[in-house]
Amino acid sequence: MAPKHFGIAGAGIAGLSFGILALLDGHKVDIFDQFEKPLAVGSGFVLQAVSFAVLDEMGILDDVLKYGAELSGLHGREANSDQVILDVRFRKGRFGIGIQRATIHSILLKRYKELGGQLNMGLHVSSLEASKIITENGQSFGGFDLLIDARGSGALRSFRQKSSLKYGALWWNVPTKDNSKWLRQRYLGASNMLGLMPMNTHPNNPTPQSAMFWSLKCSDYEEWMVGDFSQWKEEAANIWPEFGDNLENVKKEEIHFSEYIHDKRKTPYQDNCVCLGDSQQASSPQLGQGANMAILDSFTLIWAFRTYGFQDGPMRYAKARKMHREFYQFASFLFTPLYQSDSRFLAGIRNYILAPLSINKLSNVVLERLVLGNIVTPIYGEKRFFDKGIENAIGKKMNL
Repeated sequence: MAPKHFGIAGAGIAGLSFGILALLDGHKVDIFDQFEKPLAVGSGFVLQAVSFAVLDEMGILDDVLKYGAELSGLHGREANSDQVILDVRFRKGRFGIGIQRATIHSILLKRYKELGGQLNMGLHVSSLEASKIITENGQSFGGFDLLIDARGSGALRSFRQKSSLKYGALWWNVPTKDNSKWLRQRYLGASNMLGLMPMNTHPNNPTPQSAMFWSLKCSDYEEWMVGDFSQWKEEAANIWPEFGDNLENVKKEEIHFSEYIHDKRKTPYQDNCVCLGDSQQASSPQLGQGANMAILDSFTLIWAFRTYGFQDGPMRYAKARKMHREFYQFASFLFTPLYQSDSRFLAGIRNYILAPLSINKLSNVVLERLVLGNIVTPIYGEKRFFDKGIENAIGKKMNL
């Protein structure tokens, strides 16, 4: 395929990932973003094994393994009874990577700049039309062969006029206090979920960090903001003492609230524009797949161009990603109310029916693949590519 010029709206994970892959294939790339300087918004997340092959192709896997924290599994307990609710143990050699959002953004941005990608900052994109990117103040940038919408769930929300899910989450970072390799959670029914996840370091800060989160109704956020912070800390410590210990030096202004939506566009491409990541399809972070979806979308579009050419690429991209994306959105739709809802009935089903299944060895294999992101192959017919990426990451991790 002859070199093309791509215009990308959004300098997040999806935009930077596609930009890097396009530059590696000899294309020209311009990224437009609303912030005056590159900025990562949020605490952290998990990069699952299914994305390792793409990270390696981008040339950043070594840095991700260096600065991220190895995760051996997920462990959750009911706060009152101490009953094990979730116990997903990754088999030997399998792992996820807990990483600060600022860290992965820094790694991606550095690689993008190394490859000569162009950044256009302080430009709030309002629309993508034909071959032009239009900003809120009326500026127009054109001459692109294809536009990429990577603005995240905000673009999807404005497009569909959808409201947020009932529950969101408070997120913040704290210095890591132990050597745990587990994403740990505590549940109080389905209405309270507390979590603690190791994320390791940032290139400019050698102090290991962990992400903490607390589920909260979107309608209760304003009340929480004006409420007694010390009383909330005490409540959290009573639910989970270890969680409370990590709150000791946290200030309210360091905590950020995230809302989520569950929605998708009918098609990820239209009128010379392709949507990637949450701009195309968004869901709750219950299965920890958001960042992986953005990375996999970016790679799949490049793969489609390589395999089928420029004209058929967007259509082939949509077909190739359809099964994997829809499976995980549906799974998230099913699982989320078990952990974030007002339903005592669903909490009971989770505790007394699903919990015993989760600690069964056979069920654990299924849950492991569900969490690692490869229970469904991201691109039909390309399973070996992703499996090889996991094997390669295991080898690199052993050599660190």
